[in-house]
Amino acid sequence: MAECYLLAIARGGSLDRDTNNWTLFALTEQILLTPGAPPAGEVGVGLPLEVHVYWQFDVTELGRTLEFRLIFSNGEDEKRTQAFEVVSTNPRHRTRIAGAPLLLEGDTRMKVEWRLDQSGDWTKSPAFWPFVVQRQPA
Repeated sequence: MAECYLLAIARGGSLDRDTNNWTLFALTEQILLTPGAPPAGEVGVGLPLEVHVYWQFDVTELGRTLEFRLIFSNGEDEKRTQAFEVVSTNPRHRTRIAGAPLLLEGDTRMKVEWRLDQSGDWTKSPAFWPFVVQRQPA
């Protein structure tokens, strides 16, 4: 069964061509919004951050379409992104999403849910990334 083994928000990342290893820069657990920043949940608003989602696949899942959505929850509300698709020919696959969506404010957990071949129920992964979104006073 597909498994998300890393879910993180970072300021950036770099892939080493020689070793094929990622280096993540400034893993982010606190986001301070400047006065006048758009409200959370506004369509098309993304933060200058990256979301990294790393997957482990069973051999029977290689070459199949994995569809996943990010889930943001703050205890009062839960919001999902649009679906992203991955087709991997390797047992491990790394996805980098530029422009982290700003869906909620306050203490937030980012989670992921997935399904294979665009059918069936969504499966929630136990992986999560905690962070807080706060507005700076004007």
